[in-house]
Amino acid sequence: MLKAEYSKDIAILLALISHMAVGEKSQRTPEGLAKDLSIPEEEITAALKKYKSLFREASKPKKGGHQNPFSLHLRYALQYETGEDEKNIKPPLPTEHVTTLINLVTGLAHSEKSWNIQLIVSLLAAGVAVIAALIATFSGGVSVVCGACS
Repeated sequence: MLKAEYSKDIAILLALISHMAVGEKSQRTPEGLAKDLSIPEEEITAALKKYKSLFREASKPKKGGHQNPFSLHLRYALQYETGEDEKNIKPPLPTEHVTTLINLVTGLAHSEKSWNIQLIVSLLAAGVAVIAALIATFSGGVSVVCGACS
């Protein structure tokens, strides 16, 4: 299973969310998204599969298609009918829903960055403390030994 890394994937997540939230079609294939967004299909597919809490994969391709389409979970949940008829255009997500999704993803990315910085600072502080303890131990031991020699 791929580990979610919002801070590394923020750019592609914002592109996918904004496009899939308000696009004419509520379900899109990775191939179609790649063409529309000018992002390599492999990157699109990886992000859609990695963030299962945001994106829903259909169980089978649409008629004549070769890829399972994806939709935003929120947009899928707000559909009026079960299933999707390509002739029936689903309304885009309301602005407040899109804003909430974007705030969620950017907040998670920010939290990850903060956590990573705190972790690095803590590890550095621990390393410095260990080095200081070693220096104190060896410098104290050396002076005792040298003091006995004098």
